[in-house]
Amino acid sequence: MTGRLSILIFAAVIAGAPAAARSAEAYDCLIEARQTVDVRSPVEGVIESLKVQRGDTVKKGQLVATLESGPERAALAV
Repeated sequence: MTGRLSILIFAAVIAGAPAAARSAEAYDCLIEARQTVDVRSPVEGVIESLKVQRGDTVKKGQLVATLESGPERAALAV
C-alpha cells in the first residue's frame, strides 16, 4: 500500500510540474538582497560607464564603474 501511495504522489507531482512551470514564467519577480553596501570613490566625478548590472555578484577590488576623465586625459597629453 505504501509503495502504491508513493507512486500516486509521485505521479501527481509530475503531472503538476508543467503547470507550475507555466505559472512561474507568467510572473516577473525580484529577489531582495540580504545585505546592501555603499560603493564610493576616493574622488568626485561623473559616471561614464557601469561595468555591472543590477543583481550581479561583485567581488572586492572588481571594477564596477568608470568616471569621465576628459580633463585628466588632456592634462596627461600636454
